[in-house]
Amino acid sequence: SPAPPACDPRLLNKLLRDDHVLHGRL
Repeated sequence: SPAPPACDPRLLNKLLRDDHVLHGRL
């Protein structure tokens, strides 16, 4: 499946949130 546009603020927010959660679990 094609990746959604990188300019999508909701996508960026989700990626940032997921990244933050992953780092918090380390």
